[in-house]
Amino acid sequence: MKRLFVGSTLMAAGLLAAAVFASFAFTSHGGRFEPAADASAFCNSGSIAFDVEGSTTVGEIVQPHETDFESEWGPDLQLTLNGSGAGIASLTAGTADAANSSRALTAGEIVGKYAFSIAFDEFVIVVSNDAQMNGLNDITVSQLSQIWGAGAGITSLEWDALSPAITFSPGRPTAKPIPRMRITASGSRGDFNGQISVSNTTENNTYTALGGDGGPYPRNTTALQQAQSVAGSAGVDQIAYTSLKDGIDAPPAGIRALTVNGITPSQASVFTGYPLPRELFIASRDLSLDPRVDNSEMVRVDDYINFWRGWDRDGSGLDGIDYIAAEGMVPRPQGAAPPIPDWDVTMTSGTGLGDIGAIIQKWGLDTACNGWIRADANNNSDIGLTDIGIVINHWGQPGFTCVSGAVCPNNP
Repeated sequence: MKRLFVGSTLMAAGLLAAAVFASFAFTSHGGRFEPAADASAFCNSGSIAFDVEGSTTVGEIVQPHETDFESEWGPDLQLTLNGSGAGIASLTAGTADAANSSRALTAGEIVGKYAFSIAFDEFVIVVSNDAQMNGLNDITVSQLSQIWGAGAGITSLEWDALSPAITFSPGRPTAKPIPRMRITASGSRGDFNGQISVSNTTENNTYTALGGDGGPYPRNTTALQQAQSVAGSAGVDQIAYTSLKDGIDAPPAGIRALTVNGITPSQASVFTGYPLPRELFIASRDLSLDPRVDNSEMVRVDDYINFWRGWDRDGSGLDGIDYIAAEGMVPRPQGAAPPIPDWDVTMTSGTGLGDIGAIIQKWGLDTACNGWIRADANNNSDIGLTDIGIVINHWGQPGFTCVSGAVCPNNP
């Protein structure tokens, strides 16, 4: 959703003259004039490769629609689904350009980064639909805590020993719950454990008592594997947490979802009291990466974030918000402007001469890649008057409003 300059040529010329003067004193965040040969090296047949790692849950949104993003920006999104913790670690180490996360970043992790909330999900509790599980329709957060937090006692804990007791019809008085866990790098694991007031250490003790990595109930990598693990007769007595997509919207055969504290999991109940909601994020590096505004991978990450917050480039009318909803999760409403507006070239919160100065520093550069640096504000692959037009069209308007080390405003 790009707006092209339609203002007076005389006005543009006047502002351009003023900006030329201002640019002599202008210093961007590490910005430097780069010869066209250097600029063209950023591109690979009209596309810019950038690496996104992290959450398999967010991956359930991104992966099916990777080509939708690439159709706008070029086929070089390198997506690795290795868990939120691993993705955040790679972003911190500089081996990834962005991290998808199914949990909020910790105070230590968010240092030197921006985090953007893109969607909501729920932990959906699922069990087998086998008749042996008849009678179990609702579970409380307290009961979940008793199961996942049982530690070594999980091998002797029976369903009817929970408080309150869970009984089946027909009765199975000696049946024991078998909780299924996510891999330790999963953001879902830590978030779920925290919401049911069980430490990761205690949860791991429960896992070890069930046989650990070499046992019959290994940790699952994805939400889909969690749902599949409880399916059918083979999944009797197993219980797992999964996503809205894999528990409600497109569940595998042989499972059913439970209500939690009497509330049915759904897209609507995210906002009406479901006890186990969660938020999904994308994290990127802050301006301390020098010069971030001239780093093509970082600038493409800006486009990636804007896309998932509902701003498309091709005018197709379809964007990340539509794709999030299509995958059964709940998108954040689109804000009044993109989280990272093109017109705030320097990412310094305002729109003015500094942004024009940044464009002039790159004047005349062109590549085969649309929007390869932030000075290419209209994303047409060359730096010139129309980029200044983008700035003028938004003169004095708010720009990028994020603060390093914090979650960015949801609806700027």
